[in-house]
Amino acid sequence: MDKNEFVEQLLNWIQTPLRPGESPPFLTQEQIDALYSAPDTTTAAQFAIDLGLGEYVTIIGKQLPSEFVDDEEAWRQAIGQNIANPTKFIGVDPAQKIVYQGEDTIIDKYAGNFYQVGDNNTFVDLEPQEIRNIQADLVNAGLLGKKAGREFRPGFWDPDVDGEAMKDVMTLANIMGVGKAENGWKQALRNYINNPLPSFTNIQPYLPPNYDSISQDVKGLFRQRLGRDPKPYEVQLLYDVYDSEAKKMWSMQSKEYDLPDATPVTLDLYATEFDPSVDIDIGEQIDPGAEMLSTFDNITRKEQEAVQAGQDIQDSRNRIINSIIRRPR
Repeated sequence: MDKNEFVEQLLNWIQTPLRPGESPPFLTQEQIDALYSAPDTTTAAQFAIDLGLGEYVTIIGKQLPSEFVDDEEAWRQAIGQNIANPTKFIGVDPAQKIVYQGEDTIIDKYAGNFYQVGDNNTFVDLEPQEIRNIQADLVNAGLLGKKAGREFRPGFWDPDVDGEAMKDVMTLANIMGVGKAENGWKQALRNYINNPLPSFTNIQPYLPPNYDSISQDVKGLFRQRLGRDPKPYEVQLLYDVYDSEAKKMWSMQSKEYDLPDATPVTLDLYATEFDPSVDIDIGEQIDPGAEMLSTFDNITRKEQEAVQAGQDIQDSRNRIINSIIRRPR
């Protein structure tokens, strides 16, 4: 195939995304000019592959009878290995632009130095203490733990959890242009720690207790203890007490507690369902129902005592009557 014809077909094909939901590739005029300036079809194809268009090159190549290719063997060598076994960088494609060793280039040119699929799980065979050290940094970076949506086991490297967190780190390293020779993942992880991701806490608003439900409870309490219905102000008073205590309890449950920085020693706090609020006595003591009952007792103490005294007199009378009834005649 003529080089210009190949480039024209390529430019036509890239107008259409390969997969639903994807955006079509975009080439700058400089890149298009470079394709047309290539000395032959094979070189143009290799440049297209470097631009991340390998799948399109494959499509065009499969459509071509071999007699229309400048050099069939050279064509196969140029795209065969690159397309059949493309370099799968973590988080970026082979055409990712980077600055490496002072040179503006693409990541594929130094493929062996940058992070590829699988590198994020090379930690799986480390000693547990070494894994804990890395996990602590991942927690401090906001990439691991409950807040990150990645619950983990300290000292154990899970590819589906820790590996996914490290994938984020290595993606940043690839974008930064720092690879294995530069301990790139450590540089990227430090960047995450120094520039933490924003965190958002989903705090549910306070919802007051249902007035009708509480008033029914209050009525039942008055009828059982005092044999009468409560007055409106008594219902309101006890509702307000319940509402106040319920609001305190909500406030305690919604409060954010700062944990110490993650270290290999404190790591378990981030890996379990640890909740600092359970260690605070007031959090355990708040009980809206109990406080409402205590208030009821306080405001009706004399009335309850009178009712009890009346009940005692009635019980005494009943015993006397029963005793008289049972006497032999």
